[in-house]
Amino acid sequence: MIYRVAIALTMMSILRIPWFVEQPASSLMEWHPAFQHLCKKFTVYKVFIWLGSYGGECPKPTLIYSNYRFIEKLYLPLPHGRKWQAEMSVKYVDNSGVRRVSGGRDLKASQHYPRLFGAAFAQLYLSEQAGVRTEIQRQKILSYESMNAQSSFRMREQVVIYSGHDFNTQDEAGRSRRTHEALQGLR
Repeated sequence: MIYRVAIALTMMSILRIPWFVEQPASSLMEWHPAFQHLCKKFTVYKVFIWLGSYGGECPKPTLIYSNYRFIEKLYLPLPHGRKWQAEMSVKYVDNSGVRRVSGGRDLKASQHYPRLFGAAFAQLYLSEQAGVRTEIQRQKILSYESMNAQSSFRMREQVVIYSGHDFNTQDEAGRSRRTHEALQGLR
């Protein structure tokens, strides 16, 4: 499954589409060769968060990976002195004397995100998109001014807008080559 996720994230990174992946803090995903390959080819940000900091019923340590740096702003320290009521795990010793751990009665209920986390994530994402839109407008104005200032317009100076990001058209020509190279590394 991680292999398929890494292929999807690679394609999204090539197309400069924002992506976010949430994993439990105990996840081994970042050590998978396909995910490591993705991290070598593209910038990937990781932030450790506590869902309990956002009103969750348990601390629930969580990792978020993204190609957007703003996820670093999601970190909040875990509130001190709070009594966590949820029973996430049960430790016991079985009949043969081996220590065991199993899911507690509240584990299933912890699958959903706290509302405050959703609100914080949406607010950060929308403010980031507003900043990207402002930069796009600035680039469009600069591009338009440069077109009017020159008698002959060169294609390589045109700014192309795709999925909230801007890049030069000469970058466009290398896209299929980069796609092929990135996917070759995942095999």
